[in-house]
Amino acid sequence: MKPFARILRAIPISSELRPREMLHSLRTASEAIRAGEVVCIFAEGQITRIGHLLPFRRGFERIMKDVRRPSSRGAGRRVGSIFSFDKGRFLWKLPRRVPTRHDQLRPAAAAYGHAV
Repeated sequence: MKPFARILRAIPISSELRPREMLHSLRTASEAIRAGEVVCIFAEGQITRIGHLLPFRRGFERIMKDVRRPSSRGAGRRVGSIFSFDKGRFLWKLPRRVPTRHDQLRPAAAAYGHAV
């Protein structure tokens, strides 16, 4: 998973990180936003198991502290994705079926709020 995350320039933020590593990750995210990059922050800290919104974690506040850039909340949903928590497992499961080039795209939805 790490090579894939590195290609995407993902910034790991986990409660399992040591305090110094956590602060470095939070600073890296803040600097990227200040530099004008689009940063997707999963402010809940984890994937929900039932699809409901969880409370935001403190890391989001720490990242956005003293950052003068607009932010917007968003939500995405992809029916049947391997990234869902279907069957009690995240990511490590086989897709229900392998799509072919003749298949239509599966339904997906995304919603975004106003910039604040």
